[in-house]
Amino acid sequence: ALEEVLAERRGEQFDCVISAVPLLSFPMEQRVGLLEDLLARIPAGRPVIQITYGPLSPVIKMPDRYVVSHYDFVVRNIPPAQLWTYRRAV
Repeated sequence: ALEEVLAERRGEQFDCVISAVPLLSFPMEQRVGLLEDLLARIPAGRPVIQITYGPLSPVIKMPDRYVVSHYDFVVRNIPPAQLWTYRRAV
């Protein structure tokens, strides 16, 4: 699906990714797959930032593949949002 969305830009590298895809609506296997696809499109060390409305990370931790960290809780957003960062494991 991401290949179709990116179309002619699918081969490009991006600096980072900011996502508000409603990951909680998808099965965990698809969430992990999307995250790993996004991480493959950015340089090592750069983040995928995910905006979500659940209290926990929408993608399970897999420390051997990527690092998950809570970035912020945005109270002024309606509804309040959680920001999570994901980086490729080194």
